[in-house]
Amino acid sequence: MSESNKKTSIIINPYVFLVLTYLLISLAVTFYLIHYKNTTGNSFIDNMKKTNLKIEKTPLNEKYAFNNIKIQTWTSPIRDDLEYSEWNNSISYIEISGLKNTNVQEKINSQIKSKVQSLYNKDEAENPFYTDINIRCTVNANFSNILSISINKFIDYNEDNYDYRNHYTYETLNFRLDTGELIKFDDLFTSDASIKRILSENAYRSLGFSIGSELLYEKEDVNFDLQNVDYSVVENMVYNLVNDYNNGKEIEFCISYQSINVIYKNFWIDINLYDYYEYINLYRIVSNTLDLYEKGNLEAKDYVFGYPFISSLAYSDKISEKVYLMIAGSYNKYEYEQEYIEYKETVEKCLDKIINEIELNENKESDYNNNSKLYYLDYVYEDEENGSLSFNGYKVIFDSEEFDNKSLEEFLAKASRNLPSEMATINFYKLVDVYNIYGIYYYENNPYENEDFMEIKLLDYDEET
Repeated sequence: MSESNKKTSIIINPYVFLVLTYLLISLAVTFYLIHYKNTTGNSFIDNMKKTNLKIEKTPLNEKYAFNNIKIQTWTSPIRDDLEYSEWNNSISYIEISGLKNTNVQEKINSQIKSKVQSLYNKDEAENPFYTDINIRCTVNANFSNILSISINKFIDYNEDNYDYRNHYTYETLNFRLDTGELIKFDDLFTSDASIKRILSENAYRSLGFSIGSELLYEKEDVNFDLQNVDYSVVENMVYNLVNDYNNGKEIEFCISYQSINVIYKNFWIDINLYDYYEYINLYRIVSNTLDLYEKGNLEAKDYVFGYPFISSLAYSDKISEKVYLMIAGSYNKYEYEQEYIEYKETVEKCLDKIINEIELNENKESDYNNNSKLYYLDYVYEDEENGSLSFNGYKVIFDSEEFDNKSLEEFLAKASRNLPSEMATINFYKLVDVYNIYGIYYYENNPYENEDFMEIKLLDYDEET
């Protein structure tokens, strides 16, 4: 056989074969993962983490504590030629004390002061065109080892077309008290939360009402019908907000005891904590078992996702079989202890008169005698000169089966989550003299009808109690 007719055998190095096989498999896996992300919007690894990782939720019966720190507010005037008060022509910042770790404490105080100073502009302060400049630092939340602060700057000046949003600038700071690091927006939610959905839903709701109301006001629409509004502006703003979030732009927000408040183009977007409690991580950002304070941890008394705080109420009790009374403390007892004590003394002094007025009102409301009711007062004032008492708040009617035979604490925790004004079935105002009732005004929406109706009841001026 000639050499030309011999078969040529090809010998492949086994190591080269393994390398080629590995490369082919790697390419196949890479293409699959790219396809998976494009079709699902999530990386395969992230999805596996969510599938296999047990996410610890915050149960509704869990309680939280206030942070045992002292908060001092420092205020000074901005200009000598303008009237100075806490709310006018002033600049303020807060300073905390009481943390064991003084380095963390100084880190937080330094960031607060620096942020406030960044809003101060010497040229603005000295410009006579501006008739009032106020830079104010406010504590929005101080619980569960986190601290939320908002800083607003207001400049007043004359303009032909007044738009108050152009007069405000907002900045926020949200701290972990264990490290002094800033909390990010994603930290507020559990890892399985659809943050984009939550953000867009609440942006539509808040912006729709705010912008719709302003557009109707500009059109002088006396009917105030929000259905007659062109919401394309809202849709565009919501799209841009969510797009900013998608692109990693930091969301400006602060935290309250009831909601997460997103600030976008000087509009406030409220995300109610209770509405999304399954996806809220607020109380677990920092462990509640840490020993961070010089004077130790305060007792956990307040139920999560609830407002107002049970521990700061001036009064709360069941005053009859189906009637509960809550009187809010006008001052946070952990930040304004002396003011809280004095206000509580006023409430206790007036309590018999208040309960008497509630009983009189109950006797007139036979339609709801089988329902549990909560009277929530957010304001009580006694004028010692003329002996008059004034108070106002909400009367909330609940389904009796839901609230009968519940402990007071359980009732208050559940009721406090339903206290926004739109949830109240009766909003009332009372002005009470020692001898005479000047007036009872309240509005009633029937909770058992599909369409709300309004009824205004007025007790005649001369009618005796």
